[in-house]
Amino acid sequence: MQEKSNGSVPYQLFTLVLCVLVIGLLLFDTTQTVNEETKTLLKWADYSLCALFFADFIYQLVTVDNRRKYMVTWGWIDLISCIPVFGWGRIARLLRILKLLKAIRSSKALFDAICRKKGESALLTAALLLIFGTLFGSVAIMQCELSEPNTDIANASDAIWWTFCTILKGGCENIAPITIEGRCVAVVLMFLGMAINGTVIGFAAMLLSSNHKQTED
Repeated sequence: MQEKSNGSVPYQLFTLVLCVLVIGLLLFDTTQTVNEETKTLLKWADYSLCALFFADFIYQLVTVDNRRKYMVTWGWIDLISCIPVFGWGRIARLLRILKLLKAIRSSKALFDAICRKKGESALLTAALLLIFGTLFGSVAIMQCELSEPNTDIANASDAIWWTFCTILKGGCENIAPITIEGRCVAVVLMFLGMAINGTVIGFAAMLLSSNHKQTED
């Protein structure tokens, strides 16, 4: 009998991409020459994503049918993968990727599930784009701007704040990049922000339309 997995397929795909994202950040930290502020930013990103993994572990533990079986099979891996910047935690994340790939191993089933749950898929895609854009936008702007003596983006917190504001509202009032590369990053983040806002607005419109139809019926 096939083991029942918790969470919808779009949600499992969302978690899978987050796992791959964390592995990518750790590889970037260990293989590239980055400054101390960028290392600090990567550490914060790892802590934040581990907090999301822990929330997912709690969700799995609460909703699973057999908690004992879950903890013996995959639960301990999900729990260890929540540990930031630790060797066993990194290994557990790789195992977690294998678990998620097993859960969504059928590409046809994946496509069908995404088509059936367009609203959930769109919302999770917007969340993923926000996380991805904030992390990589912050790292990119740090690499572009930190070497400039007159830059407004002088540390990791400045980079995160500027990136978040640029994605959500097209820029930050008090902080702006001064390098050509940094401004190119800003343009990319602005387009990304437009895509995220459009997706959220479309989801809200679809939800209101669905509720309106149910009321009429």
